[in-house]
Amino acid sequence: MHATPKWVAEGGQRSRWVSAASFCASTLLFTLSIRGIMEPRSATLISDQDRQFIDHLAPISELLRIPMIVNDEEIESLIKTYYPRVKLLYQTSLELGSFIASHFEIIYTCLPNPLFQEIVFAGEILNKKKLLNVWCPHGNSDKGHQGDYIESLSHEKRALVYGKKLINLLIEKGSFDQLDLVLITGNYRYNYYLKNKLFYQKKLSDLIKLNSNKTILYAPTWRDCESSSSFDSAIKLLIETLPDHLNLIIKPHPNLFSSPELFELHFYQYEKKKNVAILSDFPPIYPLLDFVDIYLGDMSSIGYDFLTFRKPMFFLNTNKRNPKTDKGLYLTRCGILIEPENYMNVYSIIEKTDPKQFINNQVDLYDDVFGKEENIKEKVEKYYAKQLQPS
Repeated sequence: MHATPKWVAEGGQRSRWVSAASFCASTLLFTLSIRGIMEPRSATLISDQDRQFIDHLAPISELLRIPMIVNDEEIESLIKTYYPRVKLLYQTSLELGSFIASHFEIIYTCLPNPLFQEIVFAGEILNKKKLLNVWCPHGNSDKGHQGDYIESLSHEKRALVYGKKLINLLIEKGSFDQLDLVLITGNYRYNYYLKNKLFYQKKLSDLIKLNSNKTILYAPTWRDCESSSSFDSAIKLLIETLPDHLNLIIKPHPNLFSSPELFELHFYQYEKKKNVAILSDFPPIYPLLDFVDIYLGDMSSIGYDFLTFRKPMFFLNTNKRNPKTDKGLYLTRCGILIEPENYMNVYSIIEKTDPKQFINNQVDLYDDVFGKEENIKEKVEKYYAKQLQPS
């Protein structure tokens, strides 16, 4: 059995565990060997309509000062609106793989390597080169214990991880030993939000018009292979039983509906309430988490992001899973787990609960998930400067 080595947390010097600087060193040396130039050309990639990746890769693009490649006009529009400093390169799906292979050496993507290879394989052959892809997680959740997504990462060679918890999950699922390089990022998305806080507060205030009462965020995940979503069983009751003295913001997962039209049609059936707001096209998560007072969710990775703010957390247990034996319910130790028979009483449960009893659990788990914050940009620049010095 693998165990997370002590030197991981303490920044030791084992070959697999590298700082941001040595990560960039290896990728740059790889590029030098195939192109004979001083810097690799790097980019992030979001293909098709994978909106859930925007908030994870757009900050990477800005932090590393590298462009983002997209092939979907709606995603292009969202990034222009909410990440205006990110340089965008739009390509059609037909041209995408060839464009990537001919213009770049390093690609940061949330796609598992087999899916990435489907995009660039032909382009690599035409350009007689092998791209270096770096896998980026799109959130930390308790999914993966029942499905096979984490096992599918066994083809990765380079990965970004937030901290020890994701590392341990990769080890448990057999997707760790093959990794050549691992870069611990810490909570880079929260740091990115803090640097742009005023911008995002203005954007959010333009979208949400609620009173000053306490605001609950309901952020259900999608209908995945683990049947993780609480949306179908809970949404009607949550809207109909919402008291006037509470606000509710609904932030559905981008994959919950196959099109924006179906999403709008679904909510058309419910009574319009002044204290209910629906956010379907607002990619940045941390501005929203900072704005609300209470989190209500299921298996979404947003729950782990919410640990940042040490606020009350509640979880809908749609499939009546056992938190004592189910690893997929690990996060629920940081709040109250609500069973389906109590969905009618969600708001009274929320108001009667003392959230202080969970603060220590939230702090401990946050440290396990995100660990020590790292400044990716600073370490990249230090490495490049070092490589340019005469030997």
